[in-house]
Amino acid sequence: MKLRVFNEIRLHRDNLLGNLRYVQELTSKKVIPVLKSNAYGHGIAQVAEILDNRVDLVAVDSVYEASTVSQSFGGEVLIMEYFKPENLRFLRKRQWILTVKSVQDIRALGRKRRKIHLEINTGMNRMGASLNEVSDILDEIKLHKNLTLDGVFTHLADADNALDDNYTKMQIEKFDACVAEILEAGFAPRYIHVAATAGSVKAKSQFANAERLGIGLYGINPLSENDAEFAELAQLKPVLEMTSEIVNVLEIKKGEKVSYNGIFTASHAMKIGVLPVGYFEGLPRELSNKGCVIYGSRKLPILGRVCMNHAMIDISGTDLGIGDEVKVFDLGNNSIEKVCREFGLFSYGVAVYINNSIRRTIV
Repeated sequence: MKLRVFNEIRLHRDNLLGNLRYVQELTSKKVIPVLKSNAYGHGIAQVAEILDNRVDLVAVDSVYEASTVSQSFGGEVLIMEYFKPENLRFLRKRQWILTVKSVQDIRALGRKRRKIHLEINTGMNRMGASLNEVSDILDEIKLHKNLTLDGVFTHLADADNALDDNYTKMQIEKFDACVAEILEAGFAPRYIHVAATAGSVKAKSQFANAERLGIGLYGINPLSENDAEFAELAQLKPVLEMTSEIVNVLEIKKGEKVSYNGIFTASHAMKIGVLPVGYFEGLPRELSNKGCVIYGSRKLPILGRVCMNHAMIDISGTDLGIGDEVKVFDLGNNSIEKVCREFGLFSYGVAVYINNSIRRTIV
C-alpha cells in the first residue's frame, strides 16, 4: 500500500509517445528525447521508463541524471555536460556517450573505448569547440582508435525568434561547413543534430539527420503564436497533470482578507478551500489573485497570495469539501503552456520548478 499524498503528478504515457511520433513524422529525422532537469520537471525516472524500448538514445545533462535514467532505460544515454577527467574512472557504463569540445578532452579519454559526440560552437557562445579547433580535434581522435565519433552537434541560440531567422541560418551554415570537414576527414557520425524543439521545424541543415526533442516531448510549444511555424508544433499534447486535494474549508464574511498582505478582500460572504500546494511545490507565485485550478469543467479562482506550501481557492456555490481533488494543471486550457501564455510566464521555468518531491504516476 502506498502512502496517501495530497499532491500528485500524473504523466500521460500516450500523449508523450504521441508527441514523439508526431515530431518523428513531421521532420523525418531521428529524435533524441532530452530528459535533463528532471525531464523538464516531469520526472526523469518515469519518463525514462516510458521511453524504454521506444528509442535508442536519450540525452541528459549530467552523470547523475544518466545514472537515474539507466535504472529504467536500457538504451544509450548522451551526457551533454562535460566531464571532469578525474571522474572518468567512475564512468564504466559503455552505453553512456560523452560530449567533447577540445583536444584536451580527447587526450583525457586516453585508451578508453568510448563513443563521443563533438559539440561545435556556432554562435551560442556558451560551450563547444570553436570552428578553428575542429581540425586539430579530428586529428587527435584519429590517434585514439578506441574512440568512435558517434555524433556531432551544435545549439541554436535564436531558433524561437518569430521575426528573423537570419542568426539561425548563419549558425546552420557554419555547422554544415564543419560537418563537411568531418565527413571529408573520413568520419561517419551516426547522429548529426543541430536543432532542439524550436528549431525542429526551422533548421534546414544539409547534413542533420537527428534532432533533440526537449520541451516539445512534454507537449509544450516553445514558439510564440505570431511565429509562422507555430501551427506545426501546436499539435503537441500536454503530458502532465498536477492534482491537489482540499485540506481545509473556511467560511469568510464580506470585508475579510485572504493570505499574505491582504491583497484579496471578499466582496461578499464566501466559502474558500485551502490546498497544500504553493510555490515550493511549483504553483507560481505570479498566479496570486489571478490564476485558477480546475474542478470538472469549472474554474476555481486562486484568492490572495500563493504561499510557500498553500493556496486558497474560491469554492463558493459548490459542494466541495475536505478531501476533494482539483487540478492545478490539466491537459486543457489550464495546462502549463496555456497558463504561461495567459499570464506571460516562462513555460520552461514553470515546468522545471515543479518540486521533485511530488509523487509522479504514469497513467
